[in-house]
Amino acid sequence: MKLKGNFTYLGLETIKGKKDPNKTFYNLSLLQDTDVVKVFLDEESVKKITDNKLSQMDKLICELKISIGQKTFVSLETVQKIA
Repeated sequence: MKLKGNFTYLGLETIKGKKDPNKTFYNLSLLQDTDVVKVFLDEESVKKITDNKLSQMDKLICELKISIGQKTFVSLETVQKIA
C-alpha cells in the first residue's frame, strides 16, 4: 500500500550499530499535524533526503510504501520539497 501526504521535515538521525559499530542506520522524522512519523531509511533513501538539501521544518510531499505482515515496514518512495 502507498500513502502520499504532506509532511514537515524534522530531521535525519544517524544511528551506529550496537552489534556492528561499522554499520550505520538512518531514521527520518516527519511531522503530520501533531503526529510524528519515523521511517528507517537505507542508503538510497538517505540520498533522496540529502539531495533535496532540506532544512528543519521544510514542508514536503512524501510518498511512503507501507508493507503489512507479521511486521509492518514503512519505506520512503519519493520526497519533494514544497516551495
